[in-house]
Amino acid sequence: MQQQAKAIFLSGMGFNRHMPNAVVFGSPKLGGIDLRDLGDQEGILGCTTLLHYLNMVPHSRPANLVFIDLKIIQLEAGISEPILKYTIPLPYIEPGWIPRCRDFLHQVGATITNATECPTLHRLHDS
Repeated sequence: MQQQAKAIFLSGMGFNRHMPNAVVFGSPKLGGIDLRDLGDQEGILGCTTLLHYLNMVPHSRPANLVFIDLKIIQLEAGISEPILKYTIPLPYIEPGWIPRCRDFLHQVGATITNATECPTLHRLHDS
């Protein structure tokens, strides 16, 4: 999606539109142009927003809605680890904002801990 826009921006800025991505998205300190990758920006903003809601007053309505959503996704995932700490791809989770944050966390090798409670086992040898 960003390829066509990148070529137009580079041409408009007076650069070769076939410039390598390492230079286009690289730091100006190293000779790069410092354009931003839209996928990275979406992931950063999504995780920042999620952290904002997780750090809100516990009884505020937006924080409660995010915690409820996390609990539902945790049950849907069916894993015993917290879903924001154990970020392996789970293709059967319904798509949405929080699963995209999980995918971004996995992509960059990051985790968010202590965000959700794990389901408890109710019977002996339950799995």
